[in-house]
Amino acid sequence: MEQDRKGITAGILADIAQELSDLSDWENRLNRALRMLCTAMRSGTVALAVRMPGWKAFFCPDAPDVDTLNTTLRWHYCMLSPHFPADHLCTLTGNFMEGYEPGSIISLPIIGAGHVIGLVHATTEEEDAYNIDDVSVLSIAASLIGSFLTNVRLYTEERKARKEVERAEHEAEKQAAELRTVMGSMADGIAVFDPSGPAMYMNEAGRNIFGIPLDADPGNWLNDYKRYSIETGEPIPVESSPIYHALQGETFPPTRYVVDTGHGKDASIEVNASPVKDADGNVIAVVSVFRDIEEQVSYEREREKLLEREHRIADTLQRALVSPQAAYDILGCRIATIYQPALREAEVGGDFYDIFTIPGEKLGILVGDVVGKGLNAAVSVAAARYSIRSYAYQGMTPSAVLTMVNNMFSDSHDDMVGMFAAFYAVIDVNESTITYSSGGTEPAVLCTRSGMKICEQRGRLFGIEGGFTYPEESRKLSAGDKLIVVTDGITEARKEGILFGIEGMLASIRRCCRYSPKKMAENILKSAMDYAGGSLQDDAAIVVMEYRRGS
Repeated sequence: MEQDRKGITAGILADIAQELSDLSDWENRLNRALRMLCTAMRSGTVALAVRMPGWKAFFCPDAPDVDTLNTTLRWHYCMLSPHFPADHLCTLTGNFMEGYEPGSIISLPIIGAGHVIGLVHATTEEEDAYNIDDVSVLSIAASLIGSFLTNVRLYTEERKARKEVERAEHEAEKQAAELRTVMGSMADGIAVFDPSGPAMYMNEAGRNIFGIPLDADPGNWLNDYKRYSIETGEPIPVESSPIYHALQGETFPPTRYVVDTGHGKDASIEVNASPVKDADGNVIAVVSVFRDIEEQVSYEREREKLLEREHRIADTLQRALVSPQAAYDILGCRIATIYQPALREAEVGGDFYDIFTIPGEKLGILVGDVVGKGLNAAVSVAAARYSIRSYAYQGMTPSAVLTMVNNMFSDSHDDMVGMFAAFYAVIDVNESTITYSSGGTEPAVLCTRSGMKICEQRGRLFGIEGGFTYPEESRKLSAGDKLIVVTDGITEARKEGILFGIEGMLASIRRCCRYSPKKMAENILKSAMDYAGGSLQDDAAIVVMEYRRGS
């Protein structure tokens, strides 16, 4: 009989092992295994309490009170440890369950992955019903249940993780599709490169820029594409590509160049690129945005040609109107002039001067500065210079000449003619006088035996508003007196933001007042240029006249 019971028990344990070998529908399988265990243990109740991760109870159907049973099992669980003796028989004192006092109890821990994860509990109303063999049976069952629940936990976590991965993949695919839709609708070209250089994606706009068919591989941007300078046509090394620097995890300013992709179409583009990094800072991709600038480049080239043409015309016109350096000896007056452009590559400026005779033994001296640069400035110089000459030849005083010219320029609707500043003086050699008037210029200086005198008769800029009468002043001249007139290119020479100014000009004149007109003009220019560090920020014109009548 005992041998038969052991055989039956072994068969039941084998059935339990078979039942717990499949993780599908695991809760029902566990309940069926407990029913089998209840039969093997000859128990009225077999119950199980586990952390999953919260408390969960499993029991045979004839348990009288689920909540009370669960509480009791949890109390037992708190009394257990991973090293609970396999042959220990638990005898519970106190109120086990109201109205139910079992005669025999066995409680054993459930071990999973080396830790106590629950408790299996068998009870019967018979006293002293369990022996060491029953403990062994329950221990084997506890081991099977522990392995089963460990696998369930791993299986559940794996399924949860897999679902999370699937959800993340679905979300990523959704976002990628939305991103492709957005990138596909953009007018600029967009390409995504993997860390080794090949283009993983290029939108339709990018393919159109390079002439790459939609079904063709864009290729390796770094190795397959050739880059050339838009300006010179010289090859550009791969190290100068923003994409190369982005692949190194670096930033690089947007770059313009011509690209030959090998698909039969060269493209002038402006390209920028940014690295895409993972959480560890490793570059996992590069996103490049580029746009076709062929029309812009063509426009810039045409504009450059037009500007060069205008520059040549303006330069020719200016050289015809204003000599860089000239000397005159007219009506007993020795005159030196200098015109100094700001920079060789700069646009033609608007500074000018004119020396001319007027009927009646008179000499006209004009120094001016037109607002603006280039061809318009050169045209304005010509208009201002010859307008003043024209009125001067009619015998008008400096005040009348400048007033008439201002009215004429203010009423002009010609966009080529703009505002200007001018100093105009008339030397009457018969009377040994100088009469002058000006508008918008730096003050002229008379250098005499008795000292320097500043000519302060200045009015407003010409060409702003008509109806203004320009004041004039006359002075007697003696042999050796010098008139010095400069444009603001001299006084506005800068060093660390501080102007050379009127004071600098007067100091320079004071040092060379006894020099010849030519040497004096050269020294004034040198002083301003030395102050500014060797070059001027604006064009400059200098006229020095020495009155020699009667000497």
